[in-house]
Amino acid sequence: AAEEIGMSESLALEIKNSYPDTPDDRFATFIRTAHRLGLDIQARQIYMIARKSGQQTKWSIEASIDGFRVIADRTGHYS
Repeated sequence: AAEEIGMSESLALEIKNSYPDTPDDRFATFIRTAHRLGLDIQARQIYMIARKSGQQTKWSIEASIDGFRVIADRTGHYS
């Protein structure tokens, strides 16, 4: 997934180390989503969050307030 979006393998590995328990397919979805939305993972504009439900872990992708501000700024109506 990293190569698909022009991300170096070393950067992808650095980011993956921040989310050590993330399955590879979920991580690939995460970096593709960040790229598609134009949000910077390292600037903490978007996160992967693990939520436990019994024995199961569910991963969700969430934008931070800074991520929402970036998106809003692109509209030209954010001030």
